[in-house]
Amino acid sequence: MNRIGPFNALYPMPTTLVGTMVNGKPNFLAVAHVGILTHHHLSVGLGKIHYSNQGIIENETFSICLPTQNQMVETDYCGIMTGKKTDKAALFDVFYGDLKTAPMIREFLINMELRLHEVLNYQTHDIFIGEIVQTYTDDKVMRNGLVDIAKLKPLLFDMASKKYWSLGPAIGECWREGKALKKAPVENKNKEQVMDDQTKKATIKVRLEKELEILQTKIDEAKIQMNLGMKDAEDKINPHVEKFETELTHARAKLAELGKSSEGAWTEVRDGLESSLDIMKKAFASAEKHFTKDK
Repeated sequence: MNRIGPFNALYPMPTTLVGTMVNGKPNFLAVAHVGILTHHHLSVGLGKIHYSNQGIIENETFSICLPTQNQMVETDYCGIMTGKKTDKAALFDVFYGDLKTAPMIREFLINMELRLHEVLNYQTHDIFIGEIVQTYTDDKVMRNGLVDIAKLKPLLFDMASKKYWSLGPAIGECWREGKALKKAPVENKNKEQVMDDQTKKATIKVRLEKELEILQTKIDEAKIQMNLGMKDAEDKINPHVEKFETELTHARAKLAELGKSSEGAWTEVRDGLESSLDIMKKAFASAEKHFTKDK
């Protein structure tokens, strides 16, 4: 991951026009730094240099109006012009709701009027927190009594590219797609894996026990050869037998460990045990060369 410093990467954001009354006249400012605090409280972050701030503070009201992507030109104009010198409200059919001092735009399909709840004073910005008093929508964006953002076609703003973007198609259902990873199915899967591991461990343990029995028989055979009085072969066989017995002791200890090991660790024990068995087989093969042929 790249470290790029304290960079705000929360874009894209919906572009809005914030409506205010300043010196008795309606004014609109393009703002993308808006946030949802609760279902009824929204925030708007404005630099202290903006003309709109004084209107919000004086009237304790403001509006948030949502343009569509087809209203990009008018919206951008409201962001590059200052209300001190330009009557930006002249572009629109302005109307008022319950609060009387929060101007809204009839051409925009969604408008919200808010009562000022709190102002957070930052060094360079004022954060205005407002409570939604009423929301006004056009029938064009409604479906089953709810706003359909696909019909709204909101205008999105990205700071990094300094471009406006459009909304893409829906890709999934909220609070439903994640059910595929819910805890219960994962636990069931783990249980199946545990059962599978237990079956494998039991099968491998039986096989290794049989191999140890066979190797024990072979070491007994090697000792018989030594006890037959084959002095010329005894010195050659004995080192192999000693190695064989040492590894056999280790193998039996590992076999006991295999039975007690956790599901995640038994495969390592199995690998170590099979390595011991391989060493014993090679040791016996070396000793077997010195066995008498007329036994």
